[in-house]
Amino acid sequence: MDAPTPQVDAQALASHVDRFVAEFVGVNPNFRPMCLVVPEEWRDGFMYMYSQTCQIPLAIGVTEYRELFFYKHGITRKYLNVDAEGRCYHWTGKTYLPIPAAEALEAAFKGLEDMGWTRETAYSDEFIAARNEALARAGYTLLSSSPQGTEITNPVG
Repeated sequence: MDAPTPQVDAQALASHVDRFVAEFVGVNPNFRPMCLVVPEEWRDGFMYMYSQTCQIPLAIGVTEYRELFFYKHGITRKYLNVDAEGRCYHWTGKTYLPIPAAEALEAAFKGLEDMGWTRETAYSDEFIAARNEALARAGYTLLSSSPQGTEITNPVG
């Protein structure tokens, strides 16, 4: 099987990603809301992404503004959306609706076991390095960004 052909210039994309990363340097992650919902042994799989004030419908014609905190699972790439009191929310495509914490956790972990991982699997530097190596061996070009810059890894082989 041939390696996929990149559709964009990796150098140009890296330049854009560098500018995006620079915008978020200095963001203070708040893991407290996540800790109200996620058991300690499962927390190492999540990354803090951002917080945002969102309009939440409570009843017909009744809404409230709440600050939501957005956490992404590093392996499944699915979001867990939590407010400061530990209430969870699901994005419908139009708005955020309250959902039970157990349902939000199931959605965030969906597919994890199918990939051969567990809820305790940490999204660690070691995990990321092994994943990136496997993707490069499979023929993918990778962009890895940090405040120090964007690194391009070309396919191996």
